[in-house]
Amino acid sequence: MSDTDKTSKNGGAIVLEASRENGGVKICVYERGEGGERTLRPYENVAVDWKQIDATRREVITLLNRANRRAKVTAEILDGLKKSGQLLFDLLIPSKAREKISSTEARHLVLYVDDKLVHIPWELLFDGQQFLCRRFAMGRIVSTRQAPLSVKVRAFSP
Repeated sequence: MSDTDKTSKNGGAIVLEASRENGGVKICVYERGEGGERTLRPYENVAVDWKQIDATRREVITLLNRANRRAKVTAEILDGLKKSGQLLFDLLIPSKAREKISSTEARHLVLYVDDKLVHIPWELLFDGQQFLCRRFAMGRIVSTRQAPLSVKVRAFSP
């Protein structure tokens, strides 16, 4: 049994790395093995319509603000979030990465994202079945050029 098989059966983690490069997005999705880090991480480049990403992101914010005022999420708001989340998923996640996400048995998703992509609601990407934040226990690790004022270390506990 491979490390990937062991990890997914034990509820391990799948990793999604996203960085903005040359006007597009570089996406890498892989399962974290118990034996350590992988030496090769294949990635895919996605050409992105940033105007559409920004409009969809704003729609998600509007829907969430409507839910906050009412203190509950109506069926209409949930349907809107699913549609917007599906659109973002389709725009940002390339086919091989989708296959890995849909086939994993991992219970955790670790998102490594650069500071140019933190405004995207990754947790609310909808894969056609569930929001990523409902399917996985999620965490973000952000890379930035800015010096942090304080550094917090968080332990990963599967």
